Amino acid sequence: MPLDTSVSGKEMSVKELYGIRATIGDYHLCARNLLSGEKFEISRNNPIRKPWVTTTPFNYQLQQDAMEVEFVRPLGALYLQSADGEPEDLSGLINSNGLLRFEVLTLEQPTETISVTIGNAFLAHNDQLSATVVDITDQLQNGLNKWVTIQVPLSELIENDIQNGKTDIPFALISNGKLKLVIANIHLMSSSSDT
Repeated sequence: MPLDTSVSGKEMSVKELYGIRATIGDYHLCARNLLSGEKFEISRNNPIRKPWVTTTPFNYQLQQDAMEVEFVRPLGALYLQSADGEPEDLSGLINSNGLLRFEVLTLEQPTETISVTIGNAFLAHNDQLSATVVDITDQLQNGLNKWVTIQVPLSELIENDIQNGKTDIPFALISNGKLKLVIANIHLMSSSSDT
């Protein structure tokens, strides 16, 4: 299935982070309990059960190219981290009307706010989230039991933690309540002429 690389009729270049077109090993899909700080890398091949989250590989377009995630307790995060832990410069994407884009199949209505961010300010979670986030709860509720594509302008995700546009976490989804969904094809997009 070809990826639609146009937005509003304008051709975009794509940086694949997770999904069928991403290079395995460039980024690690991880889960974190924002209350306890417990975290782990999600296996692309094996289900994982923790008291606060379960993950199961999901066949979307190809075998095990997506991930089903269920946060059974509040304050969980699903995020991508660069494999080498080195920050990447996203300033070109941010300055060129770049987008964070991913596909989601919501399996159960979210019980609380669901948001996305970039950078690692969300890792220092306490009673008040310090990261700049974009609320996608309505988009997830509208996509109950059907695949939807979510697009968020990177300019809306700028936060103090990203120094000079650099971060080792180019995607994070934060659930303030229980959540069950499948996520696939996470990527960053920018105008072809800006890359």
